[in-house]
Amino acid sequence: MVAVAQEIPHTPTLEEINAVSLAIPHIAEVANHLIQYVCDEDLYWVFFGLGNFYEGQGLYILAEPWRQQCLSTAQDRLGDNHPDIAASLNNLAELYCSQGRYDQAESLYLQALELFKRLLGDYHPNIA
Repeated sequence: MVAVAQEIPHTPTLEEINAVSLAIPHIAEVANHLIQYVCDEDLYWVFFGLGNFYEGQGLYILAEPWRQQCLSTAQDRLGDNHPDIAASLNNLAELYCSQGRYDQAESLYLQALELFKRLLGDYHPNIA
């Protein structure tokens, strides 16, 4: 299911949505009940894929819990100083920006940028 989640693009086409839709309940089962069996390197992808599936369709209310759960689960497992935390903050900010929740998005973007700079340095491509 992790491999399937990794293949869900941020803006899926109707064809991609249809291709993956039967796997979504199974990926959600992994996220909600089997996440302890997912290795740290793959942890982010489970939630990222679910968030992409819903956000890419404009189903922001369904995407938000996955974006939030990605951040909280990653913080619990990886601590606060990990690139996946910065990516999770950025993804949640993107969701809020898509909804016009700019104040919430801005603070998350700034947190993500600060963490990326601290972890990757000022001249890493992700900083640009």
